[in-house]
Amino acid sequence: MLSWSGNCQKDGYLKGRTEEDAIKIENDYFRKIKQLPKKSHVLEDIEVVNGSYEPLLIKYGADPRVVKYIDPPYHPITRHQAGLDIYDLEWKRKDHQKLVRELLECRSWILSGYDPFVWGCEDYLPLEKAGARKVNLGVFRSGTNSTETRNFNKEEYLWIMK
Repeated sequence: MLSWSGNCQKDGYLKGRTEEDAIKIENDYFRKIKQLPKKSHVLEDIEVVNGSYEPLLIKYGADPRVVKYIDPPYHPITRHQAGLDIYDLEWKRKDHQKLVRELLECRSWILSGYDPFVWGCEDYLPLEKAGARKVNLGVFRSGTNSTETRNFNKEEYLWIMK
């Protein structure tokens, strides 16, 4: 599923793509949306929230029965500086540091992204020191969901707290 810049607006995600590629991506996205009713039995007790994580953590942060999956914009240290205008929603380092502080007060969450430590930034280390398990999902080539390593070396991670 595409999140399209975290706001379900196609402009950010499709910026710089050819019209043909943009149409293909958009059609694929809406095809997947149309398949959701077929999966409704799986989603029966799941609430999907598209918006700021803050109200979610305020409401459910301490509740271990509620798993919070948080997929923030990539940490700026992990991004090529020329690509920082691709998405509509970007975060600064201070935004990631704030998220980490707030997650340290919560239970039962999953955070996804690149590990800033690979670039010498320790912003996510407090999560690991607090007991979050870091899981390497492998190297993903840009624009794919495969673990091919050719010409691309960023590894995706999950930080998981029970």
